[in-house]
Amino acid sequence: MSWINFVEDVPEMFMDWLKFNEERKARNKMTFTRVWKKSRRVRIPLRYPFHTIRKLPSFVGIGEQKCGTSSLFHYFARNPELDRPMMKEVHFFGRKTRLRMNHGRSEAVYRSYFPLNINDKPTFEVTPGYLSWPDAPKEMHDMMPDIKLVVLVREPVSRFWSGYHMGVRGGVESRPPMDIINLYPEEEWTIGRHVERGEYAKNLAQWTEQYDREQILVVKSEDLREWSWATMKDIYDFLDVEWSPPTNREWNVAKYDRVIPDDVREALDEHYGPHNDRLKEEWNISW
Repeated sequence: MSWINFVEDVPEMFMDWLKFNEERKARNKMTFTRVWKKSRRVRIPLRYPFHTIRKLPSFVGIGEQKCGTSSLFHYFARNPELDRPMMKEVHFFGRKTRLRMNHGRSEAVYRSYFPLNINDKPTFEVTPGYLSWPDAPKEMHDMMPDIKLVVLVREPVSRFWSGYHMGVRGGVESRPPMDIINLYPEEEWTIGRHVERGEYAKNLAQWTEQYDREQILVVKSEDLREWSWATMKDIYDFLDVEWSPPTNREWNVAKYDRVIPDDVREALDEHYGPHNDRLKEEWNISW
């Protein structure tokens, strides 16, 4: 009788083991991530002495959040014609990040994130928050006036919903989505900025005050996802970089309930309508 019970319990025991193993992997991954991020305080100063012989980016991906910037970074990073930077998302321009509070905002600090200037390969940066940060365009232009900019945009209602759930997962967002929409812009939370991030035409306007339109390429994230080879070919042509085929993998794709409530969609469609019309008129981008 005991053997029969044991055999019956095997599937449940196996599933418990699988669950425990997945939780262990997740804990180890989070521990490594935390240690690696905290070690920046040590790694960055160690790179200071060589900042004069480090590169500055030839182009920067400036946004937007939840629009495929992780995939874009990894496509660039796997191109043998490019020099990979130290990390994705430097977050140097436009706000008082922990990086700038700890190490200052000099060009030496910024250069410490990029490779040594020992070859002719261009390097790059991809930070999704730059597009909508008010001070980022001028600060970046003051340091790098001749670079090119790549902007990824996503259908704004879907982008809002994805960004909202990222905030919930990260523990920085607990408000109902309709509260966020109804309180915007009077009480838009600085960390989330869920609504503002989808106002692409308005956010792009602050960049065209500093950079010529010929220096900016706007790409739909839906195109990057569905036609990655052709879209990356267009991006590389714009950047004057030799084309390298992207992988079929997407990065940083989260699991969440993708069904957007009707009231949320209706409110956002009404809000984003004028912004989408302006984006189509000025940049020929529409959904």
